[in-house]
Amino acid sequence: MYRRILAVGGAATLLVGLGACSAVPETPDGWRVAALEFDGALEGSPEAVTDVTYSMSIASDDTEGGFWTESAGSWLHVTADGDATRRYNTSDEFTAEHGAISVRGISASSPTMLVVSKTAGDDAFGPESGLFWYNTSDETWSRAHPDAITTGDVDVDADGRIVFVDFLGEFVPDTYNPEAVLATPQPYAIRAIDSDGVITTVQEPDPAVVVSASDAVDVDTDSAGTVYVSTETETYALDADGTRSVLSTYTQQTPRLAANAAGDILMPSADPVATEDANDRSVPAVDDYSVTDGSQEARDVLDAHRDCSTAEGSVPETPTPGSAPVGSLSLLRQGESPESATALPFSCGATPVALADHEFVLAIGDEAGTVLARVTPPKD
Repeated sequence: MYRRILAVGGAATLLVGLGACSAVPETPDGWRVAALEFDGALEGSPEAVTDVTYSMSIASDDTEGGFWTESAGSWLHVTADGDATRRYNTSDEFTAEHGAISVRGISASSPTMLVVSKTAGDDAFGPESGLFWYNTSDETWSRAHPDAITTGDVDVDADGRIVFVDFLGEFVPDTYNPEAVLATPQPYAIRAIDSDGVITTVQEPDPAVVVSASDAVDVDTDSAGTVYVSTETETYALDADGTRSVLSTYTQQTPRLAANAAGDILMPSADPVATEDANDRSVPAVDDYSVTDGSQEARDVLDAHRDCSTAEGSVPETPTPGSAPVGSLSLLRQGESPESATALPFSCGATPVALADHEFVLAIGDEAGTVLARVTPPKD
């Protein structure tokens, strides 16, 4: 599952404003947001406990309530208890032998075993590109399937099926690659590899639907076998029988998606429907939440990235109470209609990882500082 935790341009945001949050009393019936504190030191280095860290771009749950992240060759594993049990960089020996790689997506099949979609910097079609099993215990790699080469995001479902984006034999750079500006848009398919190694097609390619960046398509799954797909303009579900259901449509947003085992999903909020009342954006939004943890430095990071309307994160002079900010995430609970999705005003520009017990982790910030925050919805 590809989780771009930071939005492009440093617009990743968690809160509408700490001033607004401080006025909201903590209540068991409201949303709770807590900055995670963990040891961010590399293995073998002195302890460095912090709740403000480096920017991160790829993440996955670890199947047991924690999560993994990868950023430019730096790997981090945080358990459900909040312990950073792994924090290391891809070794110089690996890079010397295999070359530099660009990770397109990761998904855990266990706390120590990941499926990684990667592209080799010197050969996008060679033996170091495609889908790989990555054993983080001994840092060894093995190819997941010989025919899965030009891949994008990936997710391992509850049955061990590997669902991935296939760029049909073409190289598609990610957003941060300078080649993305000049890249020829390419169609894509959604495919799956079962436990016997057989590849099937979940969604056929549509020549009319093309992307110019590999991170323009995000995939996730739930325990029922439903595949969720998020693109720059819509999020939809593909049921086991192939039925396609649109869940959200919007104007040019970074794909962001997280589905938990129960089928609750966080996805980009739909564009508001125009109404006669200019103040009614007709997208219901959460208005009961509180910040329950975080150092002053972490709160400053959150405060600096609090508004969806500008890249700088400034607060509009006259915000619309209860409205869904452009670029926010919405929660759609299993069994509810897409119109019932509720926008989270503290999720502007962020991308989530789904954890156990309906919790999510969001990362907020930029190269100057990033906060990982555990977000817990009301129990009801």
